Amino acid sequence: MSNDASDVLQALADAFDRHDVDGIVALYAPDATIEIPERPPGRPDDLRAMYESWFRVAPDVRIRVRAAIANETVGLGEVAMVGTNTGPVSLNPADRALIGVDADQLPPTGQPLDLPMVVVIEVADGRIVSERQYFSPLSVPRQLGLIHIPA
Repeated sequence: MSNDASDVLQALADAFDRHDVDGIVALYAPDATIEIPERPPGRPDDLRAMYESWFRVAPDVRIRVRAAIANETVGLGEVAMVGTNTGPVSLNPADRALIGVDADQLPPTGQPLDLPMVVVIEVADGRIVSERQYFSPLSVPRQLGLIHIPA
């Protein structure tokens, strides 16, 4: 793999599709910053639990790349995480408040997921030093039928 952001972006998508959490985390510099909607800024070690949870919630989840553009240091991908909820859904305090339950997890719903998002990475020395994700935090609970948002 080269140090180019387009190669790193592709490696990230490939590791995700293999459900290779170690491979995902290895793409980040140890002091990388990660910004995800409705979460405090994180570090690469925070990613491990997040991706392990995704792979439990939807064991068939994959990344569908809609568009990508990159240069040597910045990569931008418009992607969708696509899968089916066949595993338990872990809930954090914000999730419990949003859907009005007092449980740590919910059983699988069997519903399909298609989470559109934009991911922006900044790369130095072949590793991600900054990542920003943009998506609607309400999309997953809505698609799982856990909340209803009137049209």
